[in-house]
Amino acid sequence: MSSLTTTEKLKQLLPQLFSSETIEGDSYLKFQLTSELSALIDLSHVQESLVVANREITAIPNLPEYVLGLMTSRSQVFLAIDLAHAMELPPEAINYREYQVIVVKTNIAEAEMNLPTERLNEPYLLGLVVRRILGVSRIGNRNFDEVEVDFPSAIISLVKGTIQQQETKSLLIDIQKLIDTKIRNN
Repeated sequence: MSSLTTTEKLKQLLPQLFSSETIEGDSYLKFQLTSELSALIDLSHVQESLVVANREITAIPNLPEYVLGLMTSRSQVFLAIDLAHAMELPPEAINYREYQVIVVKTNIAEAEMNLPTERLNEPYLLGLVVRRILGVSRIGNRNFDEVEVDFPSAIISLVKGTIQQQETKSLLIDIQKLIDTKIRNN
């Protein structure tokens, strides 16, 4: 019979959890934007990730094609957009039974919105429909490269940088710029 405590067993099985070594860098949610392109979002903007049945998104007429409609989470209603289509790439969210959604939050400047005072501190939510959520990565800010010129201009304007990970290049999406250019102006 083993005399190891549960904590000692965990230390043996998962030494990285008990390491005093600090991991440098920020956390990012990695996802597949298209079949060939992956992207990252700063985890500080992510409220949650969901798998949502297509019937749970209510279509709204007279909005841009990349807007799939309204959805709810945690008693809050917000827009769901096809992120690839919003970035002027081929639409990814066509005829799926369910969508993988990243719910991002950002603050809105009070001068830009006529909101009641009690709502000014609430985050603005937006559902980003993506092809597939891949997980969380920790990356140092110095590891990002400049955006290459060979990407379409619509993508370049919404990307802060790129990073090569294994065999794929990932784009770091600027959530605030995405909301400013694609949501507020429409």
